[in-house]
Amino acid sequence: NYLSAAYPVQHTIAGRNLVFSLNFQRKFDFDRTIDTDFNLVGGSFGNFISDRFRVNYKQSGQLNALSPAAAIELMLSEDAKLPAAIRREAPKIERVIGKIVAAFKRGGRLFYVGAGTSGRLGILDASECPPTFRVPSELVQGIEPAELVRRAFDLTTLGQRYRQFSALFAPVAEHLFKGAAPVPARAFVIRTLLVHEYRRIHLRDPLVPASLLPADYPGHAAYALCKAIYHAVLEAAETHLDEVAECFAGALPTPAPSLYERFPATDGK
Repeated sequence: NYLSAAYPVQHTIAGRNLVFSLNFQRKFDFDRTIDTDFNLVGGSFGNFISDRFRVNYKQSGQLNALSPAAAIELMLSEDAKLPAAIRREAPKIERVIGKIVAAFKRGGRLFYVGAGTSGRLGILDASECPPTFRVPSELVQGIEPAELVRRAFDLTTLGQRYRQFSALFAPVAEHLFKGAAPVPARAFVIRTLLVHEYRRIHLRDPLVPASLLPADYPGHAAYALCKAIYHAVLEAAETHLDEVAECFAGALPTPAPSLYERFPATDGK
């Protein structure tokens, strides 16, 4: 991952002998062992430095550390591996094509759904089908995952319910964090109502990844609020249970670790 080489120069400039130090560090973004030739030419000092060496090293680091020529060579060498890789998947590609054609004949459509670069390429391919193959625009469609989520789920209604939850419990949080700690009985009531109201909404939530939701989605704030209140009253609520409840064997057992898994605390509880 790191190479340093020093080359003394048998020449005097400004009355001093020179030593050129060459350093190569963090060359690539992925793992692969390769052999690379470097031709060391010192620009205007080309007459003083002329050497050639071969080095084996583990690719790891930043692509922007490469020279343009080395980067181009690397990309071309990786691209050259694609035909063989695609050929290995040819039977699967053939089966997929057959199923798509059969679906078209039954009046079906083709949807590209993906994230990142692959998703954008699917959208690009779908957009090229009407002008290139003169097919209806609705026959082949590219859909970003976030758009698919908006089509599949009623996030507007769900978001409104989360807003109502936050409006209902925001005063409770303000009182808890500005006033004295609640007495155990009241803490138990708060926790019971909090979990009950949150579960009524949460059980209807499709729980899609946060990256597919709008940044201002109300569910994020509602979760943070519920978590904060839950942990603020947890210990006092458990104290109340210990004081008023018991099991057949007597006192309640020590709470299981799962008690803290509902809303994981930042302190690792």
